[in-house]
Amino acid sequence: MSLKRNKLISYMALLLMTLHVSASEKMSENKILYSIPTDCDFLAVGNNDSIEYDCSPKLTDRFFSEFKGILINTPKEIIWPDNTSIDDYQSFPNGNNNSPLKFMLAGLANVPDSTVKNNAEIAFEIVVVAVNQKTAESYSGKMIEMSDVNAIPELVPDVNNGAAPDITRKHYFNIDLIENLGVPVSDAIYTVYATLGEYKSNIMTVNTKIKK
Repeated sequence: MSLKRNKLISYMALLLMTLHVSASEKMSENKILYSIPTDCDFLAVGNNDSIEYDCSPKLTDRFFSEFKGILINTPKEIIWPDNTSIDDYQSFPNGNNNSPLKFMLAGLANVPDSTVKNNAEIAFEIVVVAVNQKTAESYSGKMIEMSDVNAIPELVPDVNNGAAPDITRKHYFNIDLIENLGVPVSDAIYTVYATLGEYKSNIMTVNTKIKK
């Protein structure tokens, strides 16, 4: 009787260990690698620069993230004032202006150096695309490299289980879709994403309106 009882206890212990490992693996697979801020001021984001803002996507593990790819953040809705022109406002050499007519995107790319060739600056190689959902008209563009933009990419150790190293770096990119892509100031709904090599970002849907 004691032998049967011991076998039963051993079986239950093995079952519990199996369940524990499965649960741990599931937790590991589902762990949150990044977050996209929702309560931030996009008008504070500068065009054509490579620094982190409150609106920039955040990696949960800032230095040892397992995430590789591109993340973007945009407003869900933009309401522009009526009877307003960008030409009425002062523009600056870095591609910024004082106009309220902005369509800002804050992005983050955490990718290996090998993603681009010839030592190109990754932040300026990322292509942002906006597609009008009603007309299917597409707009695309990149950040414009300015002489005063000297951001240094942040080194993130590559977590590759001892394989040949290909250094992963974190690059921020910020772009005004009106200024750089030519998106018109009008009522529309846009599908917005970014691409670089094999990587494609998350997709944002933005509703733009002119206040009547």
